Formats: sequence, structure tokens, C-alpha cells
Amino acid sequence: MERHGIGIPSTTIMLHEMFKLLQYAGCKDVTFVRLGTSGGIDFHTYNDERFKHVKLYKNYTKDYGY
Repeated sequence: MERHGIGIPSTTIMLHEMFKLLQYAGCKDVTFVRLGTSGGIDFHTYNDERFKHVKLYKNYTKDYGY
């Protein structure tokens, strides 16, 4: 998470507050969904048939030798 503009201390505080809020609200079986551009795209992802309509710029694949 440090590479994406939020450091480990800030992440820890955010998660602590999130879990307190979820407990206070009585939530059970919570699912977290990550949105945004954090993390990488695996090569197999854009070879998947479901993503054939997606256009990637050359530098996204060229930089990694794909």
C-alpha cells in the first residue's frame, strides 16, 4: 500500500476505524472490494477471452516484455 499513496500507519488506522464501525453496526460476513488502480494486472488477465474488447496502450504491456 505504500506504493499507492497510503502508508502502512495510515492503512492501519483506517482498518481499525473500519472494523470498529462494522462491529458497532453489527455487520456480519462483510466483503471488502478494492476499487481503483492499485495493484498490477497479471498477464493472464488481459489474455482472458472476457477482456478481448479492452484496449491497452502499448506501454502497459511493452514495459514488461509481453
